[in-house]
Amino acid sequence: MIHVLLPEIDRASFFFAVEKYIIDNMDGNQEYFFMWKTKPTVMIGKHQNTYAEINPAFIKEKGIEVVRRLSGGGTIYTDEGCFLYTFIVNGHKEVNFTKYMNRIVNAVSKCGIKAELNGRNDILCNGKKFSGNAQFKKGKKTTHHGSILFDTNISDLVRTLNVNANDEKILSKGIKSVKDRVINLKESVDMTMDEFKDVVTNYVLGDDNQTFEFDQETLKELEKIEQEIFRNWDFTYGVSKQFEIEKVRRIEGCGTFTINLTLKKGIIDNVALYGDFFTEKDYKTIIKGLIGLKFTQEDISSYLSNVDISDYIVKLSNQELVDLILE
Repeated sequence: MIHVLLPEIDRASFFFAVEKYIIDNMDGNQEYFFMWKTKPTVMIGKHQNTYAEINPAFIKEKGIEVVRRLSGGGTIYTDEGCFLYTFIVNGHKEVNFTKYMNRIVNAVSKCGIKAELNGRNDILCNGKKFSGNAQFKKGKKTTHHGSILFDTNISDLVRTLNVNANDEKILSKGIKSVKDRVINLKESVDMTMDEFKDVVTNYVLGDDNQTFEFDQETLKELEKIEQEIFRNWDFTYGVSKQFEIEKVRRIEGCGTFTINLTLKKGIIDNVALYGDFFTEKDYKTIIKGLIGLKFTQEDISSYLSNVDISDYIVKLSNQELVDLILE
């Protein structure tokens, strides 16, 4: 495995550019790994509606960055007390989290932490979440990345999300609720952040590893990718559209879905699908194909009978999508 050595940069947008550069340009027969930290940042999943996820007033007040990533999954908050890690490897036919999450479980165990997998993409310690994970694929390569809460500001984590910033009662309940569900690993280890990082990195890399460092010319290319994509307003926020109907549903094993619809005389005129789900292929063409159909079970089911939506959105069935649209 190759250990990617990175400059002292704290922008999530830069590290997402590194991921994209490696998956686009570097040897697909090699495996790459790096750990990183950022300034206070909200990371939006690829398929999410940014405005629906964040608390813009608090984010503006605190100068917190908002960045969209290339992977699915939900919104997370990171700061200087949170580690991020990235594996870039030869791809899999299906989204596969377990292999890489287990590496983190085993790595933190070297620090005396008993960790376990939970659900599709979380890692727990003492029954509380400290790591969330996500993946995206391009060609034969897969990027798997995740977070590790070590000494994160839980209050800011809650306040960055879409809550009523003026209602202290709601906020205090929200902070307590999150504290009951997540854990900073600082509570479980007598180590500095640097010591923890060294143990995890050394375990993941093993004895048979090489190091790689970007030259100045490539660093300029990375900054270009960062500016053109990950610091681009349109990529992060997109064009806000008006919709008449919004339906939200959590589907076990798939994630939370929000579908927005505009109807004109019973015909679907506009549609968008957001959520913390993961994809195998780009689903947007399939969803846009609903435009022009009658808002009926017969027409929507007939249209979807030509595709298997699980080929696009992981573990989602055609009937579950029909129910989400109509019920």
